Amino acid sequence: MSPRHQRFADRLLSGDNYVDAYLAAGFKCKRENVGKSAWRLRHRPEIAAYVEAAQKRAADEASLTLREIRHFLAR
Repeated sequence: MSPRHQRFADRLLSGDNYVDAYLAAGFKCKRENVGKSAWRLRHRPEIAAYVEAAQKRAADEASLTLREIRHFLAR
């Protein structure tokens, strides 16, 4: 991915919508085409894979095992 693609994906992961992430990453286009361009960029295979992998890592880190929950509740 290019640095702008990386910034776009990172902004999506931080909670920005497609348009805000697209513009914050430094992409430029006509105002009426921003939404369509941002949507297309989000669905590029390398960006989609990056976002999905980051979301999966975050979910895995946020998940507690049953053993960890029992240990926490026992304290």
